Amino acid sequence: MAPGGAPPLGHVFLAPKQVGVPGPGQGPLIVDGAGEPVWIHPGDGVEFNIGFHPQTYRGRPVLAWWHGRIPYSHGYGSVTVLDEHYNLITEVHAGNGEQADLHEVTITDDDTMLLLAYSTRQADLGPIGGPADGWVYEGVVQEIAIDSGAVLMEWRSLAEIPVADSYFPLGGHGAHNDPYDYLHINSARVAPDGNIVISCRHTGTVYKIARDGSRVLWRLGGKSSDFPVPPDASFSWQHCAVQHADGTLSLFDNSLRTPPSPGAPSPASSALVLDVDEDARTVRLRRRLHHPVPLYADTQGSMQTLPDGSAFVGWGAAPYASLFDASGNMVWDAHIAEPWHSYRAHVDDWAGTPDDAPAVAARRARTGGVTVYASWNGATEVASWRILTGDAPGALHAVADMPRTGFESAAPVPDAQTWLAAAALDAAGNELGRSEPVRSAES
Repeated sequence: MAPGGAPPLGHVFLAPKQVGVPGPGQGPLIVDGAGEPVWIHPGDGVEFNIGFHPQTYRGRPVLAWWHGRIPYSHGYGSVTVLDEHYNLITEVHAGNGEQADLHEVTITDDDTMLLLAYSTRQADLGPIGGPADGWVYEGVVQEIAIDSGAVLMEWRSLAEIPVADSYFPLGGHGAHNDPYDYLHINSARVAPDGNIVISCRHTGTVYKIARDGSRVLWRLGGKSSDFPVPPDASFSWQHCAVQHADGTLSLFDNSLRTPPSPGAPSPASSALVLDVDEDARTVRLRRRLHHPVPLYADTQGSMQTLPDGSAFVGWGAAPYASLFDASGNMVWDAHIAEPWHSYRAHVDDWAGTPDDAPAVAARRARTGGVTVYASWNGATEVASWRILTGDAPGALHAVADMPRTGFESAAPVPDAQTWLAAAALDAAGNELGRSEPVRSAES
């Protein structure tokens, strides 16, 4: 996993998927610092699951993620919100006839949700060599009241961002059945001043828009930048732009060539922290993080800054996730087995307490002795397992303790009787939950 082993870093939140191929196993996933699964949501084999990570709603920790269809490079779906017991709180949908896009799931401090949408609209593509009556995907940002589903704010891109600002090749796009994705909005987060910072990949620009959706306040990067961007602070085809209270802006720089040149190599992707002075309209590089083995992610990716100055980077289409310390040294690294990858990767503390019971199975060898297997999907506080056995389900007694060694723990129990159960214990030895008794099966 990483040099010197896996340091404690909370839990890692992923949503493994294969491009264009929804199927079994493509669901939200929580792993620990050793890469061992903690919670597995298998998905339904039909929809994609994207953008999974813990957030806060009404003062309580929750899990939220987008699920739906991805017919092109954006999606049509909705957002699931679960409580710490993995029970459904609500499903959140976009409003005004739109469907929520896959690229952002953000619960605000006001218990609202920022959602994105790709809306098919007619537009003049003449400035880029297309038809005057062409069709585009307009970028939409909505703020939704989670409790009622009401649309509290809506911003649409065409009024202020012209198609000529795009770097994306027009090619054969622009027909009604194949709209031109001129903007490709892929993140939206509330800024410290209460307005909203968005990232738009195909214009190579980070925008700040007014919280009421009335206007663009500034543009950083791209063809119409309000900030001169020095070469060492430049970025292109970026994702996950977040403005912080200290005046910095973090993002994932995919570093695809602008405009893209078929066959030409692109620089390695990286994660950036920029110092942004909004009043003086200046920007400079604070730090740029590269993987020690240069990685190139032509799509997807995320950058998460942590309170101690460290940073967690999800490398998108390059299937890795990495933790960097405050000095920029990589101290943890994980590879997601190909052909799987995760649009974003996130690290955070999480305390999951499932409402269902632990699972247990027992296998009796013909030569004698029983091996017991115990697991509890989503339980984060289990430190060890107590094995109980007896001649009847209601007459069990403890015979052995075994440490939790991963998602499923196993240990031999030489003196096991007909019925067995497993009790999950926390670090202090308190019982958290107990499985139903089972009979051992012969191997």
